[in-house]
Amino acid sequence: MNKFSGFSLTALWFGAAISVAEIMTGGLLAPLGFKLGLFIIIIGHVIGGFIMVAAGNIGYEKKLASMETTELTFGKYGKSLFSFLNAIQLIGWTVIMLISGGAATSILTQNIFSFGNPSLWIIVLGIFIGIWLYAGKGLWKAGNIVVGLLMLIITMILIRLGLTTGDITSMPNLHTMSIGLALELTIVMPISWVPLVADYTRDSKSKLAGNLGTFVGYFIGSSLMYFVGLIAALGFQSTDIGSILLNQGYGFFGVAIIMLSTISTTYLDAFSAGLSIKNLIPSLSEKHLGTGVLVISVVIALTFPMTAYESFLLWIGAMFVPLFAILITDYYILKNQFKSDILALMIWILGVFIYRIVVNVDLSIGTTLPVMIIVSLLYYISLKCKLKISQSSTI
Repeated sequence: MNKFSGFSLTALWFGAAISVAEIMTGGLLAPLGFKLGLFIIIIGHVIGGFIMVAAGNIGYEKKLASMETTELTFGKYGKSLFSFLNAIQLIGWTVIMLISGGAATSILTQNIFSFGNPSLWIIVLGIFIGIWLYAGKGLWKAGNIVVGLLMLIITMILIRLGLTTGDITSMPNLHTMSIGLALELTIVMPISWVPLVADYTRDSKSKLAGNLGTFVGYFIGSSLMYFVGLIAALGFQSTDIGSILLNQGYGFFGVAIIMLSTISTTYLDAFSAGLSIKNLIPSLSEKHLGTGVLVISVVIALTFPMTAYESFLLWIGAMFVPLFAILITDYYILKNQFKSDILALMIWILGVFIYRIVVNVDLSIGTTLPVMIIVSLLYYISLKCKLKISQSSTI
């Protein structure tokens, strides 16, 4: 089997983070001002990155894909449920990537070649992602390195342009966005990759390569994208990267970057969605299933309203933060010694409601950390109580 080196995983996750969607999310933090926004970006990615590593390490040690690891705690029915939910969220991400990539490409081509049609570019991007899907690891390993280097160049250009548009580094907090919500919108981005991180770390050459490559690659890539979004929103009052690149004279280069970054990131979503659905339909290959996901996503992308984006991010948190709080607690603290599929599922359902309540309370430390602590404690205490009751009943 083709194993991932630490460098390959760093390139893979750096490439995964390179997307218009991440830039757009970083732009949402602009009301915090430059200094506070940058601080939140770093802290949020450190927290989310460690959760990614904890989940990915389970896949490495057990040689299981992400959704297969859920069976360790939630049983086969739990694995089926979470495979379905993960496929749904990955379809959602594929749709968002196609929409943002298609819109940005259309703006550029309209002004360069007098031809812009977002719907057509969504379809074209879908075709290229399908080709990438069938090309195999060799192409997309090399492709991620190329995309990463190109995007690093354009990122540096955008940062320089943004910083020279005015004194944005001294812009104050406008107090129109809470620190808690900003932190959550940052943490939730790496959290959105947690349900598929082990799909790749399971094939790493070593534990260090898997964990360090995952953390470093995604932390640097995603933090940079958020930073670009923050600077763009403060300096240009827009996160429309296509328009910014066009106005600054980087139109043709911008077309190539946006298309390549959309393809390299969305490939991971489609491929991992195929892996998740394969848990439900084992007879089909992940490539065929990934292609089916891609077709469905293209159709949805032609009508999906991007106004639902922030809500989509928070629902990802609600579904997967409690899930991995339980999984991590069971694996690292309880060592998977005790089986209680039904109890784990019940605590997960409760955790979803707890997340939706806490996100509305708007704590200054965000939602993910308190919810993970609460859900972990609930699961730990409930399982210990159940064991004591069962032991006393056998005496």
